[in-house]
Amino acid sequence: MIKYHIDLQETFLDYPDPEGSAVILFMSGCIHCCPRCQNPELQQPVEYDEIKESLCDRIIEFSKRCDTNKLVLSGGDPLAPNNIEYTKYILETLGISFDICVYTGYSYSDIKKFGLTGYKYIKCGKFDILHKQNSFKTDEMIQFASPNQELYKFGNDTPLTTNGVFYFNNKEGGNNE
Repeated sequence: MIKYHIDLQETFLDYPDPEGSAVILFMSGCIHCCPRCQNPELQQPVEYDEIKESLCDRIIEFSKRCDTNKLVLSGGDPLAPNNIEYTKYILETLGISFDICVYTGYSYSDIKKFGLTGYKYIKCGKFDILHKQNSFKTDEMIQFASPNQELYKFGNDTPLTTNGVFYFNNKEGGNNE
């Protein structure tokens, strides 16, 4: 069960695609504790009070209201020890009908050990305050908060980003697949 500090929200910025919006789920708990974290209130794990099935039902309902099948799992960190069971359940349950992007502070080599499936994209890497850049999204690209953050497409071990930037016309993972 998950208890939220921040509930489901609609986002235009966080999904690596130029088309439409996505639903974002913020999960509490993170072991990375990056200096100047954008969500420091979500670093501490919170005791869960919602069953996994109910959570997926809420995501489906909220996504219908937002008219999207795109979902971003963020936090905290969806792969934090207290979240991994729920993240895997969401990916297994919704990964068939949703395009899911997972935001994590873990490196790509670390996340491969989790055995995740069901996501379309995964953004890896801790936020690096020493190399901070503005996060933004245009019709052509998305730029993450620090250049070390990399985006991967499921099944592809080559990062889609250069210096924390992903161009949507990238044939390996962008809109022009």
